[in-house]
Amino acid sequence: MIQGVRNDIYNLMNQGVMHHGQNLSLYFSRLCKEIDDPSRTERGAKEFAIKRLESGLSKEAFKLYDRAYNNWRKAWENNSNALCFEMATRTPLIVGMGDQNIHEFGLSFQHPWGTPYIPGSAIKGVASMYAQQSGDADWQRNLKNAEPDGQYAEAVFGGVNSENKRTAGGIGFADAWWIPECKHPFQTDIIDVHYRTYYQGIDGAWPDGTDAPLPVKFIAIRPGMRFLIVLSGDANWCRVVKQIVRAAAEERGFGAKTRVGYGRMKYLESVKELLARLDSMDTGELANLFRAKGNQTNYNNFFLQAVRRHDCNPELYNLFQIFRPAALLLKQLQETRPRDLRAARNIRNNFSERLKANQINTSDADIQAIFNFCLPLATNGVPGTWLEAFAYGFDDMVQEKSFDEIASVLINHLDNLNKGLTNWPTLERIRQDIKLLPSLTAKQLMELEAYVDMES
Repeated sequence: MIQGVRNDIYNLMNQGVMHHGQNLSLYFSRLCKEIDDPSRTERGAKEFAIKRLESGLSKEAFKLYDRAYNNWRKAWENNSNALCFEMATRTPLIVGMGDQNIHEFGLSFQHPWGTPYIPGSAIKGVASMYAQQSGDADWQRNLKNAEPDGQYAEAVFGGVNSENKRTAGGIGFADAWWIPECKHPFQTDIIDVHYRTYYQGIDGAWPDGTDAPLPVKFIAIRPGMRFLIVLSGDANWCRVVKQIVRAAAEERGFGAKTRVGYGRMKYLESVKELLARLDSMDTGELANLFRAKGNQTNYNNFFLQAVRRHDCNPELYNLFQIFRPAALLLKQLQETRPRDLRAARNIRNNFSERLKANQINTSDADIQAIFNFCLPLATNGVPGTWLEAFAYGFDDMVQEKSFDEIASVLINHLDNLNKGLTNWPTLERIRQDIKLLPSLTAKQLMELEAYVDMES
């Protein structure tokens, strides 16, 4: 009966009625048609299935999962009782290796997406074991004699309380979803069987190392894959359990073969945590972070803050090119020292994609510095040149400042004009801009105009 069903499926697939490959889980566990292909050996068919998994998700499957993941993450991040954090694989991760199927090894896929994941029960089990082995009496689980568990273990993971009653744990462990950054989360790995005749029970066979090794291929989750781990419950307990999960993942690992180094993970700091220690970061660490996170939009605010606190240097060239191109342009102008405005324009053209004329913010200090640097080169005037888009006014200099701050900036600027230390914005431009400043009373406007009149 079963063979008849398999034959029918095989025929339907060959006729193009059914398709496989979109869902890797379904293909791997149920519709691996090559197993029944007479032209292939069973070993060759299984190796073909491994290569199919290693080739990754199709464009359609990846897009569908990406949308589901983003909705799932947003729901948890909007849950006030949840704590979310990311961890990434440092070594290959194998989840569900003992699951039964047509292959010599198992692999857990997330239903219905056919993507890798770490079951919440596995995270809870590893964390519970780590807490028991590393903690004091309050974290002990008395599984054999049914005596009360340690108060912390019972509160977090559930168990037997002081009244000998079974209780549920106070912390929820959600499945850890794979974060879709690439379409190839799997890789091929190998186990070498060194004593196959001994394992096969052949008479007289001993594990003496005289057999030729027999490599058996299997599939694992690649190093560098990120997972979102979610804990739910009391906020204080969630923070405690987060440290337990982090330590367990870093020191013990998840999944199979952890004794030989598989399943190790590393904790990934959140944007909030990175911002908290931004001032202590050196340029090397910042450059490495940009290489790793530069394509993730949720890190944009962090990089914007970073480029405001760091000087531009070769290590951070790519970072500045995206998040602070005006500072990079200013640096190149200062180093090159163009002889005229045309030569300066040639340098500026290298930044045309990042500094479009209609997107230039003239209140930006970098833009103002570029204008001041190039103004002496504009011997025939600014209007009609590329530099005109960089021309700032007094209103740009005092944006979002209080009246006292505006007055202070005005006095200092007028003093610099008088000493010849600057010649922009001119007195005429200042007169125009003062009248455009918002939230000024008539008395405050008269006071500012009086300062300008004194210089005139």
